[in-house]
Amino acid sequence: DSVFVGILPQNEAAFPDLKWKSLSVEMPQDEQFIVRDSVWINYRKVPIFMDCAACWSPAKWRGGAFTYRFSGLDFVNSSKRIFVHKKGIFWDQDGTLTGTPNSYTTWADKHS
Repeated sequence: DSVFVGILPQNEAAFPDLKWKSLSVEMPQDEQFIVRDSVWINYRKVPIFMDCAACWSPAKWRGGAFTYRFSGLDFVNSSKRIFVHKKGIFWDQDGTLTGTPNSYTTWADKHS
């Protein structure tokens, strides 16, 4: 179990418009990554999860998309949960990430 706090409550009132973090967790460039039984507090509109941004860098690029598994999550005052860069597949196993159990969220374009 883990708890992540984007901004402490006493600072939130003093700085209501300040962006505190760029994101909470940047996902790895690999399969079988699991996030479970964790809470994110006061991230407001800052994304909690982003798929691998370095995956498009020629020096670090690995082919294919990567599936990340999520369950047992809770979000308090944190409205933006996912930023899909391009290659991530976010598998919400119990509905605590997206609100729909056993659902997938990924990039959609004309080639998907």
